[in-house]
Amino acid sequence: MRITFKSIWYTKLMFSKRFVVILFTTVLLIYIHMFEEIKGDFYHVDSTLLFLSSLFKDIPQSTYFMGETVFRIMLLLLALITLGKKWALWVFTLYGVLLIAETDHLIKAIQTKNYYPGSITALLIVVSSFFYWKELLREWKKNRR
Repeated sequence: MRITFKSIWYTKLMFSKRFVVILFTTVLLIYIHMFEEIKGDFYHVDSTLLFLSSLFKDIPQSTYFMGETVFRIMLLLLALITLGKKWALWVFTLYGVLLIAETDHLIKAIQTKNYYPGSITALLIVVSSFFYWKELLREWKKNRR
């Protein structure tokens, strides 16, 4: 049996091709967004990050706990996805909420009337989240049948 990229990509998907393309587009935007935040020193101005980092006594401790927390949440989400489409839909719904949360960058940019680190790509993420939610709701409807 010969396995090709086309056979994996187009015949083994649990979701519509359209949803998968939009999902991967938003993931790419999130990576670009991260680089914009790094370039703009986001971690020096964001009140949530400043608060969270104040809970730790030093950088190695905060790095360890934040890294471990993210890793363990990721493992849980991956495990849920393997339980089937309905669980995957819940994970993708949570991801959609996180996409909408990127409006925070835009709100802070408007409040300060100045560039806020991450606000350019946040605008792209918020716009793409409209299409993401539209397709995700379609997937939920298909799953009810």
